[in-house]
Amino acid sequence: MSDHADVVDAKPIRGRVGRRLGCTGAAIAGVTLGLVVAVSAAVLIPVSTCACTTPLDLVVQNYSHQDASVSWSQPGLFGTPLRGLSGAAVADGCRTLGAGLRSGVVEVSVHSGAATRTLQIHVRDGLADSPAAIVVGGDGQIADPIYGARAAGLYQQDPLC
Repeated sequence: MSDHADVVDAKPIRGRVGRRLGCTGAAIAGVTLGLVVAVSAAVLIPVSTCACTTPLDLVVQNYSHQDASVSWSQPGLFGTPLRGLSGAAVADGCRTLGAGLRSGVVEVSVHSGAATRTLQIHVRDGLADSPAAIVVGGDGQIADPIYGARAAGLYQQDPLC
């Protein structure tokens, strides 16, 4: 009978230890799963859920009769493409193109029939808190960005030439 009593006493101890490890393992798994879901949600949530709430940060005035292609890119988390911003659009001949961007430094490339320029513009940061305007001249040459009051007056949608 003493052998039987030892077995009975040993089972509850192993059961309690097994249950404690099981609860600890479940807690660790729950926390890990929560972190994975949170990081995944942060990566998948769009930067701007509504384009109508995005302020106008870049204006391209095309005084040329030819279209100009405009592309932009901005690094994401820790300088990686993760949640970075990139896009492209066409500034039609004799028209204005406007784009909303995220704050920080944005690399903008403009290509017209006569020239190509890559510029870095500041969007709502310590160096510039007003929109940047890039002018494509009638000859297709691309000017440096303009900030401030001069850029604010360039929002017309009327033909420029």
